[in-house]
Parts: sequence; C-alpha cells; structure tokens
Amino acid sequence: MLASKAESLQLSEGDSRRLGAAVVAVCQADPVRAAEFSGLYSLQTTLLCDPDLSAHSGSGIREGTLAQVLYDVAPFRRDHSRATGRAMVEKGRASGMHRVDNPWLIPAEFVIDTAGIIRLAYRYQHRCDLPDTELLCAAVEETIEPEEVSR
Repeated sequence: MLASKAESLQLSEGDSRRLGAAVVAVCQADPVRAAEFSGLYSLQTTLLCDPDLSAHSGSGIREGTLAQVLYDVAPFRRDHSRATGRAMVEKGRASGMHRVDNPWLIPAEFVIDTAGIIRLAYRYQHRCDLPDTELLCAAVEETIEPEEVSR
C-alpha cells in the first residue's frame, strides 16, 4: 500500500507542478519517520507530521470497518482468535516492525484553493481506493483563473 501511495504522490507532483499547484501530504509519522519515508520513495512532496492525529480528526478522517481495512485479506487470515492475534503482534515486535500508526484510518485527499476553500474532499471507501489522477487535476483546474489555465 505504501508503495502505491508513494507512486500516486509522484504522479500527482508532476501534474500539480504543471498546473501551478503544490501537493502536501499529512502523515501520522513523526518528522524522523516522515523523512525516512520521503527518502525511501524519493518524494518531492511536502509531508506535514500529525502524530497526535489532530489534523486527521479535524478533517473528518475516520477509522474504517474491518471490511474496509482488510477486505482483500483472505478470510482465514482475518478470522482468528485473540491468542493468534497476540502471537502475530509478538512476531512483528520480534522482527523489529514498529506499529505506531493507526492502520484503521481510512485515507482522504483534499484539493484546497489559496483562499482555504475545500474544492474536493475525496474520502476513500477502503484503504486502496486511490482517486483517479484526472479527478484531482480537474479539481485543481477549477481553482485556477481561466486565463491562467491556457498558459
């Protein structure tokens, strides 16, 4: 999921620059982890850190249901006992995988104009519901004066 989201941000960066807009992502990570993520995927996108999730909750980002978060996981893998769940967590801890973010949050994307007006609020229906780049570009184009688009 992270790789596909990073790829989406890279596509958005090119399109947004062409339109004179900027892509800014709000992430759950602290600044150190945000920098590591950005470096890993060579992102030029500005990442704003929201580890206490105040911006997430303020913009209506909500937790998803089991079906929205794990819809593509085989049923036998998501139907397990509490003991099996604990064993999976312990296995992850032993491998050094840190689980500090809230994986239940369903992402969203917003196009906000320079006056602070939300021109598009795209709230994912499930964790892999990436918006079409054309939708985002069309929303950005609506924020630009007609004479600026023709340049």
